[in-house]
Amino acid sequence: MIDPNTLRTAFSRYMTGVTVVTTRSASGEPVGFTANSFTSVSLAPPMLLVCPGRHLSSFEQFAQTEYFAVNILSEGQEGISNIFARRVADRFTKVDWTADTQGCPLISGRAAGFSCRVAQRVEAGDHLILIGEVSGFDDAGLRGLGYCNSGYFSLSNERQADTPSRNSESRAQIILERDGTILMTKDHTLPGATLREGVGARSALKDELSRIGVETQLGPVYAIYDQPDGTRLTVLRGQVTADSGDLIAIPVETLEHRDWPDSALGEMLRRFAQEYRNQNFGLYVGDASHGEIHDMGG
Repeated sequence: MIDPNTLRTAFSRYMTGVTVVTTRSASGEPVGFTANSFTSVSLAPPMLLVCPGRHLSSFEQFAQTEYFAVNILSEGQEGISNIFARRVADRFTKVDWTADTQGCPLISGRAAGFSCRVAQRVEAGDHLILIGEVSGFDDAGLRGLGYCNSGYFSLSNERQADTPSRNSESRAQIILERDGTILMTKDHTLPGATLREGVGARSALKDELSRIGVETQLGPVYAIYDQPDGTRLTVLRGQVTADSGDLIAIPVETLEHRDWPDSALGEMLRRFAQEYRNQNFGLYVGDASHGEIHDMGG
């Protein structure tokens, strides 16, 4: 018997883009939902598909509609994705949008948008496959927002994190998660590595964790900031998949109440504990005391 939750986790390993699919109800009300189940199907004729789930409050509208639109979200539109992924009232008053020729909402700032006529409906378990023939589209030339392991990622941030170091003043660290804990070294610091010339953060961490016998799956970038001594620090999140070497487990629930000798580390771990409770993580960019947190979702 296949467990739906573990199956969903396995499916989430596949990296996808993020879209918001929209249409109009019979009464003319705009409706929409966040989806990463989007696939191009054909170029001649131009076709794509999306898969609204039966759990959606707008499922009946999509099951009956003749037209829909697909908005490929761009980097930085995590907040819009979250609005359409949750039960939020008056979603369309919270975003800027315009209507296509059939009245389906196209969200401003999208990476690309597609207006479609329903060509075929296919019943598929707890979802409906809508195959649409593309009647019009636009391409803003922006990078699309990514999604993997139940969290957003940005190619710009990932490339910045893995840019080879050109000096000795760059380091990488990782917040390793396992069953409600994070794993730290015996002196209560995050596992990390100094970046040598020509090696990026992701590659350096992978090599160092392998060296100390820790099996992990590296996740998204969590923080990029400059320390007082001028060192650029890139912090990733990750999951321990098997052995954890000599690292010690610290319960996430205790992170906010511990005294940390490094104030920047303490602030980051307190933020992590708060975001862990809601599974809604941000990306910090700045220095050790001032910066901005960008909403990156789960």
